[in-house]
Amino acid sequence: MAVPVLDLSVLEYFKPIFSALFIFTLFYAVLLKVKIFGDNKAVSLLISLGMTALTMFYVYTSEIVELFVPWFFITILLVVGIMVIFLFMGVSPEAIVKAVGSEKGYVWTIVIILIVFILMGFSVVFEKDVSADKEEQAQGGNLIQDAGEVIFNPKALGVFILFFIMGLGIKALTTKT
Repeated sequence: MAVPVLDLSVLEYFKPIFSALFIFTLFYAVLLKVKIFGDNKAVSLLISLGMTALTMFYVYTSEIVELFVPWFFITILLVVGIMVIFLFMGVSPEAIVKAVGSEKGYVWTIVIILIVFILMGFSVVFEKDVSADKEEQAQGGNLIQDAGEVIFNPKALGVFILFFIMGLGIKALTTKT
C-alpha cells in the first residue's frame, strides 16, 4: 500500500488565511500604486484592512476568492516558468521586458483572462442561488446565460453598488477642496 510522503490536505484549513492575505495585499498594493490618499500609508492600510474584513465576512466573496486564488497563483507560476525557460535559452531579461511590454495587446489579454476567471468564479459560487430549475442544474446550463444571471443577481448588484458608493465616499473624504 502506497503511503503519501507529503500530505497537503492540511492546507485546506489555512485557505481563509491565504485568501485574506491575498485580498489585503491586493487592496494595499492598488491603493499605494494609485495614490488616492497621497503618500499616507496608514490610511491605505486601514482601508485595506476594512475591505479585507468586508470581503471575508461576506460568504459569497470569500468563496469566490478561495476559488480564484489558486488559479491566480498557478497562472503566475506558469508565466514565471515560461520566463525562466526563455532566460535559460539565452534571451536577455531586457528583451523579455521589451517584448512583453511593447504592445497593449498583452495587457488586454491578461485583463480578459482575469474577467473570464472572475465570471467562472461567479458562475460556480452563485449557481445554487441563480438556477432554481433542477433539470437545468443537472445538465449544467449555458455558461453565458449563467454568467449574466450571476452578474445581474440582486445580491451581486448590491455588492457592486456598495463598493462603488464606498469608493466615492473615500474619494470625497480624502480629496482636498
